[in-house]
Amino acid sequence: KAIKFFTFNHVFYLKGVEFDYFKDLLIDENINIRKEAFNTVKDLSHLCLNSLIKDYIQKSVEQLKKIQDKEEKSKIILILMSITLSYPYEIEEWMDSVIHLIIKNKKITKIVEQASKDFCSQFWKTHKSSYNLLEKELSEDTVDDLRSITSSYSYIV
Repeated sequence: KAIKFFTFNHVFYLKGVEFDYFKDLLIDENINIRKEAFNTVKDLSHLCLNSLIKDYIQKSVEQLKKIQDKEEKSKIILILMSITLSYPYEIEEWMDSVIHLIIKNKKITKIVEQASKDFCSQFWKTHKSSYNLLEKELSEDTVDDLRSITSSYSYIV
């Protein structure tokens, strides 16, 4: 909660999108700190202009291509998850590539693996009512991947 208080009181002093301040907290050993940092980035995304979000996403995607360190990649993936979930019931033009990137890197670390399951189920929950929009705005592969990750399979023998 102290993180949120600090962030919301100082957000107007920050230049651009400053999600990088939360990178280390997103992979903290304490799950409560990870969740609070994730939710703070999600809340902070609401305060940013869409153009700043797009710029940050573009920069992050470029970084992912260059970085070899799995821990650094996982930090970026977690921030992208948080940003995407900050748009419930909406499909932004950048979401397809970001979701595809998240799914592609879903097993990069154990933290990301767990977070990606939560991400997919949360995304599906908030967007399944607009399934027709999902099919129009997201690629068929992305929708199928989301569906397969969130579906629980039951086999009858």
